[in-house]
Amino acid sequence: MPEILVIGFLLLVFFGKNKLPEAARSIGQSFKAFKEEINLDKMMETEPKTEKNVQMIQKTETAEKAEVKESSAVSDAKVENAA
Repeated sequence: MPEILVIGFLLLVFFGKNKLPEAARSIGQSFKAFKEEINLDKMMETEPKTEKNVQMIQKTETAEKAEVKESSAVSDAKVENAA
């Protein structure tokens, strides 16, 4: 338990209180995308192409495109705020 507190303190010092939530959100999104890709790969290996699988692939691709747009919008907003 004390290790978690030390790690949390180091992260707070390293990122600062304003960047920490953003960093955690980014890591969470990365893990979520990784998990979805792993599950999708497993599903494609074990199951034949069905309508359900095709819909899942399309849903994943749409989500990835939305994530890219969201992250670029956040980056643009940061640049505008910095200027």
